[in-house]
Amino acid sequence: MDSADLINSTDQEWMTPLTLAAYIGNFVAVRVLLHKFTGLAYKGDENQFLPIHVASKKGHCRVVEEFLNLCPDLRESCDREGRNILHVAAAHGRVNVVRYIIGKRNLQVLSKQRDKSGNTPLHIAVQNWHPKIVRILSLFHAYERANLNSLNSAGMTALDLAEKTEVDTEMFFRRVRNFSTHLLISFLYLHSVTLQLPTSMSYIGENSTT
Repeated sequence: MDSADLINSTDQEWMTPLTLAAYIGNFVAVRVLLHKFTGLAYKGDENQFLPIHVASKKGHCRVVEEFLNLCPDLRESCDREGRNILHVAAAHGRVNVVRYIIGKRNLQVLSKQRDKSGNTPLHIAVQNWHPKIVRILSLFHAYERANLNSLNSAGMTALDLAEKTEVDTEMFFRRVRNFSTHLLISFLYLHSVTLQLPTSMSYIGENSTT
């Protein structure tokens, strides 16, 4: 096997060397491989999960940024479920990646995109019980005057999902005692509508502790 075949090879989990570097957050390896073998950035696994999705899932913000710097069209990439990098970060509770994306004007459109089930990243954050990310995305949507009442394919808003989660939380009370409270407070705060929001979004989530 020559060097080109080795670089393009995958292991049993469909990982190329670039995917593995993204998984462990090795920024230097990602940069070198991206510069020399850019095509690897577009080589996904059987679920169309690209190396940038892996970096987003693992919370390696600097790696995500490097992918977008060298291959800006990757911001449009989605996996088999139609989820972009913000969906992925929201699903796995990666607050740093969510803050980075929301803080970039050219990436903010990702917050409005829907997966194949009609879910926005806000829906996904609620479904996966990540109240800090719910708060960040909710405040951003309010600031942008975006529609917080967007329905997914099941006809549910993110608030509907939060209220449904309260029932689930009763079942798993010891594990996630305050989750539904955090979610419902966030949404009640937003639905008061008398928000006086600052002109800058740089504050979002910075002082949050939950």
